[in-house]
Amino acid sequence: MLSKEVSEREASGAALRIKAARFPGHKTLEDFNFDHQPSADRNLIAHLGTSVFLTEAKNVVLLGPPGTGKTHPAVGIGIKAAKAGHRVLFDTATGWVSRLQEAHSRGKLAAELIRLRRYSLLIVDLCRLRDYADVAEEASGIVLVVLPFAAG
Repeated sequence: MLSKEVSEREASGAALRIKAARFPGHKTLEDFNFDHQPSADRNLIAHLGTSVFLTEAKNVVLLGPPGTGKTHPAVGIGIKAAKAGHRVLFDTATGWVSRLQEAHSRGKLAAELIRLRRYSLLIVDLCRLRDYADVAEEASGIVLVVLPFAAG
């Protein structure tokens, strides 16, 4: 009876973390169609689903042209992380910029940045390689894991 209660509590917590993450849909790694994106490394994506990169404090960057399916594994990795007990938050690059600009305009940017530290995983969607790759490579402590998503 106790193990059933623990199991139900874990499932409930995972469901709450997934809902709070604000994913654009429920996309799992198991549902990712590697036939449509054969350049994606199955083993690497499966490894990312273990959330080990979070415990190692490493960042993951999925790079590729628009429309090549990067959001699906990003959400799938986020859902796996939420099920593993991690707090996750998802938004587009525009959404993140708006959120931080709003906090700055209210004089609350420092507080917002502190609040965001409670999350194990922040997912930024719709970042283009040409806009962010140079900055990410130069930032100290950043480790890039590049998944080569090819245009269809």
